[in-house]
Amino acid sequence: MLQILPNNLLLARIDTTGQAVQPVGVIYESNLGTNIADADVTITDDGKVVVVWSEVSDWNDGPRTMWIAWTDWHEFLDTPNEELPALPHEISLSSYPNPFNSTVTIKYDLPQAGHAKLTAYDLQGRVVATLFDDFAPAGSTELHWSPENLASGVYFLNLEAPLANATHKILYLK
Repeated sequence: MLQILPNNLLLARIDTTGQAVQPVGVIYESNLGTNIADADVTITDDGKVVVVWSEVSDWNDGPRTMWIAWTDWHEFLDTPNEELPALPHEISLSSYPNPFNSTVTIKYDLPQAGHAKLTAYDLQGRVVATLFDDFAPAGSTELHWSPENLASGVYFLNLEAPLANATHKILYLK
């Protein structure tokens, strides 16, 4: 079930009759002074819950940005024997192994869904890779990075997310 507020989209778990039984949380929150103009939720034939919405900064200007998010249907069905995973309370960014020599696993936690961008910088502050730049769900995510064309050295990962940023230092040894 989707509830539209001026600056938020809220999802709720539903039971097998379609009745809301438990709030899931905010799928998106506008923090740019914009308003959610319209939103819709649907279930696809392959079992995905798809949410589409638009934002406006001025009601007279029309849509500013269109967004889409999806997840598996079973994550929203009432399953009383299963507990919902706890969402993180704050943003975090970590990696392992660190130092690394070929591939590093990067883990980040987001307390709130929204647009997120994960960028790697060298010591001079130059962007060496954009690892993620898209809508990200709330919760924990892991990704792998193999900086094959970079020199050994110190690099910084920067995660930009709704309402927070995080930076993490990594050491690459060839």
